[in-house]
Amino acid sequence: MPALSLQHLQMFVVLADQNTLALAAERLRITQSALTHRIREAERRLGVSLFEKSGRRLRPTAAAQILTDTARRVLADLDEAERIAAASSEGIRHVVRLTVGNYNAYHWLPDFLAWFRDRQPGIAIEIEPNAADAALDRLSEGVLDIVILPGARPVGLADAVDLFDDQLVVAVWPGHPFEGRTHIGARDFRDQVYLTYSLSSEPGFEADRLWAAEGASPLRKRNLGSVDAICELIKAQAGISVLSRWGISREIAAGSLIALPATRGGIAVPWRALVSRKSPAGSPARLTAAALGDWFAAREG
Repeated sequence: MPALSLQHLQMFVVLADQNTLALAAERLRITQSALTHRIREAERRLGVSLFEKSGRRLRPTAAAQILTDTARRVLADLDEAERIAAASSEGIRHVVRLTVGNYNAYHWLPDFLAWFRDRQPGIAIEIEPNAADAALDRLSEGVLDIVILPGARPVGLADAVDLFDDQLVVAVWPGHPFEGRTHIGARDFRDQVYLTYSLSSEPGFEADRLWAAEGASPLRKRNLGSVDAICELIKAQAGISVLSRWGISREIAAGSLIALPATRGGIAVPWRALVSRKSPAGSPARLTAAALGDWFAAREG
């Protein structure tokens, strides 16, 4: 029998994610004293040192890092097994966990699920709406099976299935002075508050195709970390942004946001479904990603 319990495995993952005893104990809903006891118990059972204190933080030893990596896999496998077991009465054999990175864009999901169910009745799709942060890390760790993202083709640990082509647009509120313009350039942002969900520069987006290309950038930036929050602030006339047309299509259709072309020629951006390269050929994740490609291609996004 293993020396460690499920509680110990959960402890390793939470400590790795939170770094401090206080935050980890809060996440586990136990006291710091109880968490310290659990660490000491694991060390006693294994006969190795697992953590070293560095200020307020706990630094894992090599042994703890090995156990943490294994714990992530074991807990992910257990979570999937529980999901499949719960769905087995409906003929479900596999559950694929999916998220749309950065955007809360699931307007397409009901139609896709109805179409997909006829073709793969043994695969259920579960949405992880709060998994956008570090989505590629979660994909490589096995916490997610598919991540739908805009932008450049990935390198490294993920394979991509092309879905559809989209446009980056300048999102403003109805009645904004820009409304009715044929296009918006980089210099037009100088007198505007620019709202963004990330200050990091990624190839293929506005940083290199708008600001760098035209030699100007917004003087006032506000990083919100959430597209939903950005949309609400635009509606409140607190700033404007550059966003995916598809990602905010519901707001555009409702008339709560106005989408204007970014640059004279527009900025095209592809959307893709990413699958971990660890996922074997014919796996539920790859079958689902391929189905997404077929479905979006038939509907052009």
